[in-house]
Amino acid sequence: MDKTIHNRALFLQDDFFLFDCLMITAGVRLDDHSDFGSEVNPRVSLIYNILENFRFKTSYGEGFRAPSVYELYVDTENAKGDVISNPDLDSETSKSCEIGFEGEYKKLNGKIMAFRNDIDDMIYKKPTGNFRMQGKKRVLEYQKINLDEAYTQGIEIEAGMALPCYFSVFANSTFIDSENDDTDEDLLEVPEVKLNARLCYDNPVLGLRTNIRANYTGKQLIAPKFEDSKKDEAGGYTVWDIYVEKDICQNFNLFAGIDNMFNREMPYSAFRGAFYYVGFSAGF
Repeated sequence: MDKTIHNRALFLQDDFFLFDCLMITAGVRLDDHSDFGSEVNPRVSLIYNILENFRFKTSYGEGFRAPSVYELYVDTENAKGDVISNPDLDSETSKSCEIGFEGEYKKLNGKIMAFRNDIDDMIYKKPTGNFRMQGKKRVLEYQKINLDEAYTQGIEIEAGMALPCYFSVFANSTFIDSENDDTDEDLLEVPEVKLNARLCYDNPVLGLRTNIRANYTGKQLIAPKFEDSKKDEAGGYTVWDIYVEKDICQNFNLFAGIDNMFNREMPYSAFRGAFYYVGFSAGF
């Protein structure tokens, strides 16, 4: 198959102060897609400084996403599931808003935000009921479809703190509610809660940076393992990662890490297990 798609975009944005304590960011994006036409989407955000180190934030935006070439024409296989393409997919549009507060106090910083995303013609993986075996694991099969209407909403909380001796800690939690309005069910593979915590060490004298991360994914609705109309619920799991980076000379450093260092398996699909990597980066 030989298929060419052109997608051009233009984005304009301006920041300005309406008052000394009120900053507004307004923008607009134009997408021009060879198959799905042109779409204009606005975005506006507001930051109000209640105190010098405490702010109120809110934003509203609209979005457009055309299906990719892979979603339209290419069938894919991977450990999380085989996906059948769909040349009849429509583009996806969304309206998003968020509201909350953020601030700093001495060595502490934090943020709490509430959000809502309403999505029309959501590009979505629907289970077909089929699967293949990969070792002892069942790899499920999905097909890309459009959902008429869906939403995600929730609350995000994060906090960080600088510690002595170049250490710092950071934690983030997101509590999510989602729904497929076609079925009044939760969206597949959208966890009810996601938590992550990170302990960092950043020593500019030694040119050494390292961190260890814990990532928790809460329970979620998953596709049935067999040709059964009922959905399954997967329990939560935690994955640990570690990363280290060292400056060798100016504009050159080495890095290495392990993702899923304790070889934790996902409860609902084939999983690659621990992943080791090493590399370097250079600037010129």
